[in-house]
Amino acid sequence: MFSQSTTLTSSAVEGPRANPVPEQILYQHRLRRERNNIAVRKSWDKARRRILLTQQRALQLQEENQKLQMKIGQLTQELDTLKHILSQRHLQGAQEGAGQESRI
Repeated sequence: MFSQSTTLTSSAVEGPRANPVPEQILYQHRLRRERNNIAVRKSWDKARRRILLTQQRALQLQEENQKLQMKIGQLTQELDTLKHILSQRHLQGAQEGAGQESRI
């Protein structure tokens, strides 16, 4: 008659949660989550600082590049002026030399 045995599992007796999570495990989990959140915020802040520093450096380099381009322009003008002066003196020297040869 009673060949079937009816065994009750602990979950059937205790309800949906057979093994309640000990308070210590919950505390450790919360602690790990909090530490992880702090690490994530720190990482994001570091990335933001790195991006900001890169942008500032890019602006500095652009300004320096502009100054150097202006300096190149000034030096090119100075070179052209000096070449012109030198060629004028060379022409004057050649004309004076030709004038002296004709007198000889």
